[in-house]
Amino acid sequence: MTMMIQRLLLPLLLTLTTMASAAPNTPDPRCERIGRDAQRFTLWSERQPLTEKSFDDALGRPRRLAGFQGRPVLLHFWGTWCPPCLEEMPALDRLAGELSKEALEIIAVNRDAGGTDSTLAFYMKHGIRNLSAYSDRLGLFAHGMHVGKVPVTIYIDSRGREFGRLSGLVDWDSGEARQHIRHCLLGQ
Repeated sequence: MTMMIQRLLLPLLLTLTTMASAAPNTPDPRCERIGRDAQRFTLWSERQPLTEKSFDDALGRPRRLAGFQGRPVLLHFWGTWCPPCLEEMPALDRLAGELSKEALEIIAVNRDAGGTDSTLAFYMKHGIRNLSAYSDRLGLFAHGMHVGKVPVTIYIDSRGREFGRLSGLVDWDSGEARQHIRHCLLGQ
């Protein structure tokens, strides 16, 4: 009798385990492939908790990543003094405009010591219209996220856990980068 129960329950347990491991926001296996940027993309085997440190919004109010939970987040660290960042920000802005109706939050945090004022000045000068202005003037948020050099982009699932990061310049206009975001963050 015990053997029969085991034979009946084992497939059920395996199915439930598989369903639990394939929980919402499990990155698509295609997420590991990002073409020429593959060597700079790290996909964590286990989801990483996020810092409770805050960054500032355009009005200087503190914001925390927990406030964005429920949607996947593309968290991008950049600086007004960083040449690769200056090159990629207009493309990231276009991406934000293109994906504005998707269930995705794109958060670009400026690490410039000038804070929100330098972020807003940069956005005005370069016609950035789709990204909200966020800053980390003291670098405490970046430190809490283990970010040194910029640009760095962090992939966060809708449960508020980091599952991957990409270091360095990304051509956000490329179909390859856009497809990677759709696979990894939107599950498309």
